[in-house]
Amino acid sequence: MRRLAESGFDGGHLHFNLGNAYLRNGELGHAVASYRRAAIRLPRDEDVRANLAFSRKSTKDALSPPEPSAFLSTLFFWHYGLSLSELQMVVLSLNLLFWSVWAIRLFQQDSEVLRWIFILLLVLLVATAGSLFVHNFFPLQVAVVVPQEIEARTAPDPDSVVRFKLHAGTEVKVKDRRTGWLRIVLPDGQQGWVEEQWTELVEG
Repeated sequence: MRRLAESGFDGGHLHFNLGNAYLRNGELGHAVASYRRAAIRLPRDEDVRANLAFSRKSTKDALSPPEPSAFLSTLFFWHYGLSLSELQMVVLSLNLLFWSVWAIRLFQQDSEVLRWIFILLLVLLVATAGSLFVHNFFPLQVAVVVPQEIEARTAPDPDSVVRFKLHAGTEVKVKDRRTGWLRIVLPDGQQGWVEEQWTELVEG
């Protein structure tokens, strides 16, 4: 399974099975990263959600993982509730419908129903296309700690002061990247630099 992932295969079920294998092997950090990738690709899969929640309970740090608020998840349900491939299909379908209705309106310009359908499709297309743009160009970057313990420092320098420590399986938001280093931020606003080699970076 790991070879499939390394060869470029990127299915949600593959990442889910990888997470299961890592968890059985005691590799909590890799398991959490794999389950998180699976959840991005299979956002409504109950088994993926359950295993991700279970693995998170095994982490030492009591930190909330980077997730959208319930308000944002509800307001932008299509953005957080659809996988990237599903969103692409929705945008493609809406695009086809939009231009089809536009073509029909050329011959039935007085139709009030067609006008409102046209407006509705335009709103939906803008909303979903905007969501697709964010997914592709501004994805949430999350670093998952792999070793049992790593140190977050005040600067991207191994000789800088240690600000705090993180443990296997902890998920933190990435704010910036330097060569070999990630600037991460905790839920309480604390920031620090960690060596990228000790994390798995998950985007989505």
